[in-house]
Amino acid sequence: MEIVPTTPRQPKQTVSLDNLLIRKAELKSEIENQKTVISNSVQRAFSLESLTSYAIGSVTKQISLIDSAIWGFKVASKIKSFFGKK
Repeated sequence: MEIVPTTPRQPKQTVSLDNLLIRKAELKSEIENQKTVISNSVQRAFSLESLTSYAIGSVTKQISLIDSAIWGFKVASKIKSFFGKK
């Protein structure tokens, strides 16, 4: 029985010090790019505008929930008084 590899093997490359230094420089630049992207994302996520809009949206939802509960209570009491006056 012969074992067949599932992925083709890549030919071995000779690794030299120059290739390693070039690859290291490429990886460092990629890391710096990722750091700037992450930094920008964090600044946008925790900026004053986003926190303010979140707080205002939360208060608005709470006010609408209380308003809906009061309105529902008024409607229920009117229906109850309508059917209770026979």
